[in-house]
Order: sequence, then structure tokens, then C-alpha cells
Amino acid sequence: SVELVLRKSSASLQAGIPISVILDNLAEGVSREEILKGYPSFHPEDISAALAYAALLAKECHIVIESGS
Repeated sequence: SVELVLRKSSASLQAGIPISVILDNLAEGVSREEILKGYPSFHPEDISAALAYAALLAKECHIVIESGS
């Protein structure tokens, strides 16, 4: 089981690493394996939990992201 910690400023995993760190890495194309190597306290379930949390947020609000080009 993975515990998510919700704080006023950001959501983080039980390990204390903000979920945004995982999501930023994935968005940059970093593989799950590379993330796990870079953060030894993470488990594969942590990455899945971060993605599930992001999916939940995406269902709750609509954000328009414009490309930089």
C-alpha cells in the first residue's frame, strides 16, 4: 500500500518526495526504471500512485496548457 500525504503546498509520497518530482521526470521521458534508480526509497507502486493522483486531479479540473512554439 502506498500512502499519499496531502499538504497545503503540495502532495508527496510517504518518502517525502513531492509527487510533482515523479510526474516531471515522466513528462521529460525518464523511464520508471531510471526514476527508481535515482530515488532508491521509491517503489514501483509509488510511481503508479503518483500517476493515479494526477489522473484524479485531471478529472477534477481543466487546465489549458499552451505549447511554447
